[in-house]
Amino acid sequence: MLLIRTTELSNQLAVLAQSLSAASLLDVAYLIDESGGVVKSISEKVSITREKVERLGVYAPADFGWSCGDYGLYLAQVQYPGVNQFWLIEHDVRISGNVRAFFETMRERREDFLTSRLQPADRYWWWSKTAQARDVEPFRCFFPMGRFSSSAISLLLETRRHQSRQRLRRRLWPNDEAFVSTTMANSDLSVADFNATAGQYHDEGTWTYDKVFKIDDVPAMGPYAPRLYHPVLSEDQIEKRQVRMHTANTRNHTVSKVVRKTYGRLNRFTAWYPCNAG
Repeated sequence: MLLIRTTELSNQLAVLAQSLSAASLLDVAYLIDESGGVVKSISEKVSITREKVERLGVYAPADFGWSCGDYGLYLAQVQYPGVNQFWLIEHDVRISGNVRAFFETMRERREDFLTSRLQPADRYWWWSKTAQARDVEPFRCFFPMGRFSSSAISLLLETRRHQSRQRLRRRLWPNDEAFVSTTMANSDLSVADFNATAGQYHDEGTWTYDKVFKIDDVPAMGPYAPRLYHPVLSEDQIEKRQVRMHTANTRNHTVSKVVRKTYGRLNRFTAWYPCNAG
């Protein structure tokens, strides 16, 4: 199943969902942050609210709708218990070229977690302090799109629940990139990069955090090699993103580097996984 993560529904998003569903031969549902109220009453959605997250036994920080994209996976697994694999795709992801060929190739992959740029996190990465623990090495990845097995989602949920009971961890809560990559890379489950096949689907030229692509700048689907693009936005969305990024950066820096470093060091004595607690 394809899960498209968004905060709003639009005709443009509906077109994206239909094209991805047709190319992948998978059903689509929208992951919608409805903390501020119901966005729209449609059947194919997974509503994300603080109440639902806390009902799972998971801590919900003030910015969980933005920083904890993995929470939608847990709610989707509850809503669709018969699904064995979920794709988590941000609303601003686009795939150019032969999209069907991309999904056909990925269908042959058996890994529990497919992602991009999975690598150890150096100490200069902003979120690395949140991934400190005695039983793991901090990792990072690029999170606009990933594929998760049901086993991966179960492990992630179990680990989030465990960490939700840790007071120190709640004071310096890992975002989705830090949490998912660290949990999966240090586990016994299998992980791989999208590029670990015959195709070269992404690089820093089109699959990035800082550079913004306008919708008309992205090549259309067609009979040529697939390529991943992020973020792809309309003019209106670009303005909203700038405001959101400024707010997020201001919020992140309200916790001083000294405080982050202190909690990071203290968390090194805690267990990341529930099986290692005690």
